[in-house]
Amino acid sequence: MAGSSYSECMSVVKELIDLSLSEITPIHWSGDTIREILRENFYEHYLEFHVGSAIILP
Repeated sequence: MAGSSYSECMSVVKELIDLSLSEITPIHWSGDTIREILRENFYEHYLEFHVGSAIILP
């Protein structure tokens, strides 16, 4: 999504939320725009990850 327009990123985020995803974790190639949209508008779905982050499953 890096390099995509704000409206395109917003559309993708809304589609992901419509799929009933509880968390969205954009990583490297997602771009800053999608992180900004999630942080500012959908913070309850935003999970911030970086290189070396891990998801621990039960």
